[in-house]
Amino acid sequence: MLSFNMYNTGVSYLKNNNIDSALYCFSKSLAINPELSKAYYNSAYCYYILRDYDNCLRNIDMFMKNNITADCVYLRGRCNHHLGNLETALADYYNATIIDGNMDMAYYYCGVINFESGDYAKAISNFSKALNINGKKYVYYYNRGCCYKRIGEYELAINDFIKALSLGDNSSQLKNNLAFCYMKTRNVRNAVKNVNEALGTDSAFVETYNTNGLVSYLMRNMKQMVIQLTDGLAHRPNDIVLLNNRGVAYFELGNYESALADFDKVLRLNPDDAEAYFNRGNTKMMLRDVYGACSDWHQAQSRGIELQEWIIEECEP
Repeated sequence: MLSFNMYNTGVSYLKNNNIDSALYCFSKSLAINPELSKAYYNSAYCYYILRDYDNCLRNIDMFMKNNITADCVYLRGRCNHHLGNLETALADYYNATIIDGNMDMAYYYCGVINFESGDYAKAISNFSKALNINGKKYVYYYNRGCCYKRIGEYELAINDFIKALSLGDNSSQLKNNLAFCYMKTRNVRNAVKNVNEALGTDSAFVETYNTNGLVSYLMRNMKQMVIQLTDGLAHRPNDIVLLNNRGVAYFELGNYESALADFDKVLRLNPDDAEAYFNRGNTKMMLRDVYGACSDWHQAQSRGIELQEWIIEECEP
């Protein structure tokens, strides 16, 4: 009886978010009655909240000696996910859905791992399953939209981002992604609208400056593109994407020395950047450094860039 009283006191503490006191009571209840399995589960949940994933797993294992529930398998998956055990976490999430086919969060985190591993088709499938169960969570739409964006299905991505927006996601990340997809579909008006809203939401979100620059590139406004990318570089001076793209803008403006400086910096930061080698080769050719251009083009080719026929002919010995 004392163990149940102690357990119930722990539950009350847990409901009031007093985690340390709850954990103390669960530990005491188990000291009195080691067979009180639900105390192991609640202890595991407390350790999870405290980000002590190893102790969380230990208590889940004790609970699962007598009980296997969808909630405990899912919680084990979350611990393994945080610990970087992705294959084990994916198996746990999947098994949780086998036990309870309505566990939308398990499908969602399956999708997250699929997305992080680059398996966008499986990610889309799992995010869709989560949405079929619970269509009110904007994060499900947002992440499925990110998958569609990655595979170039920009209209489908736009639809999901708009749905996430309607459900309350006003983040700069969402608006930036929406702007990018509108830019890719050449809807300049909506691209500009969303990129400005993204900057208004979070002016330090650097990726938005790149999207803004790409919209200007689409409009062939290279001077504006340089300004926008320079603004982004003020927040993150060594951002390779911003430097590469500003170099392209300088090149288009005929400012080859500034373009060369940007591509040089990219290659100092990442000596294996194929795009920077190719762009620097183009720039050196405009500066009449044929030998330097051919050297950079060969470096780009060795890293996967396919060279045009005229470049191959130009650089023949």
